[in-house]
Parts: sequence; C-alpha cells; structure tokens
Amino acid sequence: MRKENRIRTLLILLSLFCCLLECARIYQSGRITYIFLLWNLFLAWVPYVIGTYMIKSKQNCSPLAQWFVFLVWLLFFPNTTYLMSDLIHLHPQWPIPLWYDAFLLNAFAWNGLLLGLFSLQHAHMFLNHRLSSTWAWFGMFVVICLSGLGVYMGRYLRFNSWDVVANPFEMMQTIFTQLIHPFHFHTLWLFSAGFAALLMMSYGLFYFAGTTKSEIE
Repeated sequence: MRKENRIRTLLILLSLFCCLLECARIYQSGRITYIFLLWNLFLAWVPYVIGTYMIKSKQNCSPLAQWFVFLVWLLFFPNTTYLMSDLIHLHPQWPIPLWYDAFLLNAFAWNGLLLGLFSLQHAHMFLNHRLSSTWAWFGMFVVICLSGLGVYMGRYLRFNSWDVVANPFEMMQTIFTQLIHPFHFHTLWLFSAGFAALLMMSYGLFYFAGTTKSEIE
C-alpha cells in the first residue's frame, strides 16, 4: 500500500508539473493554444482512478458489477495513450521556442503513457484474479489492441468515449466500414497496430522490470 501511495503521489506531481508548464506557456504567449492538453490529461486519469477502484472492490461488488466496471475502464483506457498522439500538434509558434513546445507535449505524452502502464497493471491484476495466467495475458493483448484502435478513432475519426453511449450506431458503422476495407483505409490498420505494438512492448518491459509476481497475483 505504501508503494502504491508513493506511485500515486509521483503521478500527481508529474501531472501538476505538466499543468504548470501549460500555465507558463499561456502566460508567456497570451494564447491558450494547448489548453486542450489539460482536458486530455484529466481524461487520462479517469481509467487510472477506475482501475484503482476496480482492484479494491472485488469483495464489495458482485461478479457482474465487477465486470461492468472493467468494461467502463476499457471504454476510457485509450484516453491515456491518446496524449502521445498529441505530438502531432508540434509546430513553430512565435513567441514560444519550439523546444519548449516539444518539451511540453512530451511531458504530457509521458504522463499519459505512465498512467496507461499503471492502469494496465490494474487491469492485469483484475484479470489474473478471475482467469488463468494464460487467459489473463490474452485479455491484456486484446485490451491493448482495442486501445490502439481507440486512439485511432479519437485522433482521426474524432470519436470519444462518450460516443459509445451518445452516438453508438454512427461510430460502429464508421469503424465497420473501414475494417472491412483494409486496403482503402490502411491508416486504421497501420496506426492501430503500431500503437498497440508500442504499448504491448512498453507494458512487457514495465511488467518484467518492475513488477513482482506477488503484486500481480
């Protein structure tokens, strides 16, 4: 528990540091060019908070309720790594030096990635308590692949987590159309697969380098 509290404290400090960088940029430039990063960072915290609740509520909720929470977590999880895709906005903007904007965007991207990795750890713990180790890893593979697709949907199709409830039919029709025409919509496959591969390798390194078997089980 003490280790978890330290991790949470450092993640909060990193988020505050990112907010400070954005506030300093707004003060210096007089423009709110990257203000959307603050909202994206808030959304990245949502799956982390849900994941923390998910692994602590196993004795207080029915199995059906626990899996419902997991699905809600899955719905919001792509918001973590979505921050990495915000690097696409980097371009010279006077009077802010390009290096500062690069530092700013990378700080938010790293924050999102770290929140994503710890949130994946929560999901892995959840699955390990209910499935065999092999099926838990398969579940992680599926989650990460869906995350890559989710980031693509947010970046290129401009859908978000709320559209699953607010606009489900248009979203599913758009995705289905692009999935069944891979040669015409090759960006979906390349972007999603690339993002998923990067996240899978990152989580593998995170898991084997810093996670003990007892923490997962």
